[in-house]
Amino acid sequence: MDDDWQPIDTAPKDGTVVWLYVAGTTCGWTDPGMHLPPFHCQAAYHPDAGWCVDELREATHWRPLPPPPKESADDR
Repeated sequence: MDDDWQPIDTAPKDGTVVWLYVAGTTCGWTDPGMHLPPFHCQAAYHPDAGWCVDELREATHWRPLPPPPKESADDR
């Protein structure tokens, strides 16, 4: 499923919620050598603010959300 990741510039900007990838980085402005790990999150593009995922980093890739689990008799 890793091949489903697409460059962020191809992500929908119509309010569709997608799964985003934000790369890890070394941040030196608060603590020299402080490492910020990569993470995934759900978000939708906002025309005034873009992809609001982290004030220090930008999302680099996206993919569609998977379908929800199928409802079973136990879930009802």
